[in-house]
Amino acid sequence: MTPRVLVVDDQPLFSQGLSMVLEARPEFSVVGPAASGQQALDLVAAERPDAILLDLRMPGMSGLEVLARLRADGDHTPVVVLTTLRHGQAVYEAMHRGAAAFLTKDAPPALLVDTLERVLDGDLAVGAPELREVLERHGADLPVPEHILPELTERERAVFLLCAKGLSNAQIAECESVSLATVKTQVSAILRKLGLSSRVQLAVYAYENHIVRASLG
Repeated sequence: MTPRVLVVDDQPLFSQGLSMVLEARPEFSVVGPAASGQQALDLVAAERPDAILLDLRMPGMSGLEVLARLRADGDHTPVVVLTTLRHGQAVYEAMHRGAAAFLTKDAPPALLVDTLERVLDGDLAVGAPELREVLERHGADLPVPEHILPELTERERAVFLLCAKGLSNAQIAECESVSLATVKTQVSAILRKLGLSSRVQLAVYAYENHIVRASLG
C-alpha cells in the first residue's frame, strides 16, 4: 500500500509545492494539505496518514503544539518537522516531543524524499553531527538516573547505544551481526518500552540522561 503523507503548512504556495513534489513520486500519496494545527489534528483523526510533514511556525496552534497533542493522545505517526532555522530551540523541542526528523524549508526535493523514506522505514533520518549540534546547543542538563535502562535486555541496551550514536539500522545490523529485520524489531521494542516515538527522540533521551554525552557522533 502506498504510504500516505499529510502536509501541514499555513502558506498555500509552500504546501502546494510540497504536495506536487510528493504526488510526482509513485511511492507516495498526499493527504490534505492542512493549513492550520486544528485542521492537521482533524485530518490525522479522519485519514490516519502514515507520515506527517509539519511546519513548526503557524499562527494559532503551532507545530509544536500539534506534535504535543498527537503524542498526548497516543498517536505515534512519524512526524518530519519543517523549519527555517536548522538548529533553533524549536527544533530541539520538536525532537524532545518525538519528531522523527527535521528539514529546513529550502531542502532539495531529493532530501525530502529520502528523509520520508527513511522515517517510514523506521530508520534514522538525521546524521549524528546534526543531532550533536542541536543537542549541545539546546539540551537540558538533567541528572543521571540511578539505574539506566533497566527495562531493556542486554541486547536492547547495546542497540539503544548504537541508535543514540546515530548509526543507521543497516550499520547496527553489521555491528551486532544480526539481520536488518532483527534490528527493526529491537528498535521498535526499545521505543515501546521507553515510551518514545522516534529514533531522534531516543537520541534526546540518551543525551539528557548523560548516557552518550561524550560519545555522540
